[in-house]
Amino acid sequence: MAIKTNHKISTRQIGDGKLPNKYWVSICNDYYYNNDGCLDWISNTKLFESKSKVIKVFTTYKNAVTFINEDLYLGMTYDDIKVNCISIEDRFTGQLYEQYRIFDAETATIDDYQINENTKFTVDAMTKLGATFK
Repeated sequence: MAIKTNHKISTRQIGDGKLPNKYWVSICNDYYYNNDGCLDWISNTKLFESKSKVIKVFTTYKNAVTFINEDLYLGMTYDDIKVNCISIEDRFTGQLYEQYRIFDAETATIDDYQINENTKFTVDAMTKLGATFK
């Protein structure tokens, strides 16, 4: 189930460690690039304007992931934002999930993508509080 998004409330609640947990899906046009074998984050620079937006909030992690898998993809344009990064954040871990594009400076193309997911801290924290991770 998706719930109404309020940016001010979202920024105060993400990572606050309280129940009920919520799962914010956000997008941004930032991306990574390979810098001598290390990934560096491209964000606000003189040549690049960073844009991001929380687009939906869910009551379960499963529904947030389903929304990403069915309705979003890297490279699409969503609300005038070129989607180079998709993330899910919650009230316990902060960032649980991230998909991002990797730019190859030598060829000036997007040549790869990566997905990182780690729910262990949230599962453990919710279990200690008697709640179920869904």
